[in-house]
Amino acid sequence: MRALVMDYPKDKKVFDIGSEYLFGNSILVAPVTDSIFGKNTKELDTLNEIAQNIYLPEGDWYDYNTDQLFTGHQTIKQSYTLSRMPVFVKAGAIIPLAPVSQYSSIKNFKDLTIKVYPGKDAEFDLYEDEGDNYNYEKGKYSVIHFVWDDHAKALTIIRRSGSFNSMIQNRIFEVKVAGLNA
Repeated sequence: MRALVMDYPKDKKVFDIGSEYLFGNSILVAPVTDSIFGKNTKELDTLNEIAQNIYLPEGDWYDYNTDQLFTGHQTIKQSYTLSRMPVFVKAGAIIPLAPVSQYSSIKNFKDLTIKVYPGKDAEFDLYEDEGDNYNYEKGKYSVIHFVWDDHAKALTIIRRSGSFNSMIQNRIFEVKVAGLNA
């Protein structure tokens, strides 16, 4: 998690933005910062959407919730509900998505969705280990490499390397591409 200025130091518009941040290399989060403090329950029930200005730095950005594509280096005004966080994903990202878990020790990651955000070539490593010890320091982990060729619109999944004791032997990947109707 870091300020936009860390990745876009030449963009003077990001210098004073304190209401947005980058989560990793490809995800921009712009939390709803309008105050709802002091509103009673009845007022909150009628508060369906909040309009918010969001600055997108250079590059192309997809609205995570709608897959709508925006050109960067501009401020956009979007409406959001209190239950939907404004999140944008940079073109050229590959994001793994797992089913919702009630707590962190649930390991229901056999089926994963791999979401590709086209617009640039991309690479991604899916790293896994036992998750509850230091065996990774002894080489007990695995990596699956993904490569997106934007020109060919093709995702290549490279055979897994490495292993660990409780590793899932067979996986099912559902591949989704942002902007395509599925």
